[in-house]
Amino acid sequence: MDNNSGIISGDSGCNSSNSDSFSNTNNNNERKDYAIVGKKRGGPLKLYYETYGNVDAPVKVLFIMGFMATGQDWIPQVEYFKKFKEYEVCIFDNRGIGNSGKAKRYTTSDMALDAVELMDHLKWDTAHIVGASMGGMIAIEFAVRAPIRIRTLTLAVTHSGLSFPPLKGALGFSKSLFHRDFSKKADILLDTLFSKQYLSSQSELDPSKTKRQELIEEYVNKMNSTKAPPISTLFGHMRCIFTHYVSSSRLESIKNQDFPVLVLTGTDDYLVKPKNSFSLKNKLSPTEFIVYENCGHCVNVEKLSEFNHAIENHFMRHKIDSDILKKHLNDREVEKEVDISNSPIVPSVLTNTTAVISEDN
Repeated sequence: MDNNSGIISGDSGCNSSNSDSFSNTNNNNERKDYAIVGKKRGGPLKLYYETYGNVDAPVKVLFIMGFMATGQDWIPQVEYFKKFKEYEVCIFDNRGIGNSGKAKRYTTSDMALDAVELMDHLKWDTAHIVGASMGGMIAIEFAVRAPIRIRTLTLAVTHSGLSFPPLKGALGFSKSLFHRDFSKKADILLDTLFSKQYLSSQSELDPSKTKRQELIEEYVNKMNSTKAPPISTLFGHMRCIFTHYVSSSRLESIKNQDFPVLVLTGTDDYLVKPKNSFSLKNKLSPTEFIVYENCGHCVNVEKLSEFNHAIENHFMRHKIDSDILKKHLNDREVEKEVDISNSPIVPSVLTNTTAVISEDN
């Protein structure tokens, strides 16, 4: 992962010098820019995004990330899909985080409409929508408000509202507030994001270390060069989570749509209770429901290959993209392992949240 993925602005994150540098790096296969969104919803504000793949690619994918996390947390998926000419994918920073502008009071509904307006900016009529954690909550609101824009819907480690994190996750997060030492904070917070099995497994980059040791080292390095986002972002994102609620009748409206739905969770998720995904299964009757054994909250990292293949198979359930992707699958060899970087993957939610906490202390 890009070593700057955890580095964020202490202000809005949107300045003219950054914007100019982004536009200078644009090419046919990679673009970094801003979309103006939320003019009537606490804005206008700049929403930072990156697209990968040719603009003429027939299959569009919009990835939505969650609480205190930037679009960079989707890099493991970007590196997989950008290799194939049939895809154009987009990742972005939600309002208030990363390079996107800050706003005052907002909800997951507002953030869903940000995503819709981003698609308008990209001139995407429809796309495959993939949301994780709070990004999944945003994706659910997207599905309620703009169902005609969705080809398929993927909801990972998320819920429809009125849910609190497991006690272990809540206590771990609270306990981390009282530690100023970055390595101690990391040791605590990693247990809320990953399973014990994953953290104790051997590092691929340095077999003499465990993934826990590797992630702690990378975390400390990032925190030593990370600026804190506004404290309002932490409170704003927390407010979004605790006020998020999609009623049974609105979930029923999603169930009655034509697009396929995939729901995924891990048995060892300590931030979003796995039973929430089972609740979504009962209410949405998804096309597919996947439970990863011995997997924590970061399913897109812990089960990297399985997750990528699961969502790609899901994309093929769309009647038009099915023919496109099946044709191309016959012409390409899908790699089993994806080389995403020379450094371990540290979720930006971990560095961003700690940056706020450290500055506040």
